[in-house]
Amino acid sequence: MDKVTYQKATETRLSELLDVIEAGWGFRPPVSVNVETVLKVSADFDIVGFAHKGRSFLVHDKNVHRRGPRAIANAIAQEIVSHRNTCNECGTGTMPIWRRLATLLYPIYASQESVAAALTPADAVERVVFPRQAKVLDRLIAAATNAVVDPAMA
Repeated sequence: MDKVTYQKATETRLSELLDVIEAGWGFRPPVSVNVETVLKVSADFDIVGFAHKGRSFLVHDKNVHRRGPRAIANAIAQEIVSHRNTCNECGTGTMPIWRRLATLLYPIYASQESVAAALTPADAVERVVFPRQAKVLDRLIAAATNAVVDPAMA
C-alpha cells in the first residue's frame, strides 16, 4: 500500500469513528491525519543460543537529533545488558543496574536480600553502557559498606 492510499484509508476509518464520537459526545474534535515515511531501526540478538527480538526505534525528521545512530546503538546495547541480567532463560540473574540504584537509594523499601544483591558493582560492560549509573552505584556501594571509592572509578 502506498503512502496516499494508506492516508486515505486512515482518514476514511477515522471519519467513521469521529461520527461515533460526535453522536456520543455532541462534538467532533478536529483531527488531521499525517502519514510520513520514517526509518525503523531494530535489532534481533542471540544470547546463549536463545534468539530474542529487540524493540524497534522509529526515526523521523522531528526526532533525528536525539535518535541518531549513536543513541540507537546505545539503547540496543542497554537492552542487551538488561536482558542478560534479567532473562529467566538465558540471563545471569544479576539485578539490573537501575534496580540496584533504587534499592540502595531507598533501602527502607527493600528486603535485606535485595540490599545484599544490590551491592554487586557494575561490571566492565555496564560501566561502558551505563557510565553515569555505574559511577553513582560505586558511590552508593562505598557509602553502604564504608569503603573508599577509587578516584579513577568515581
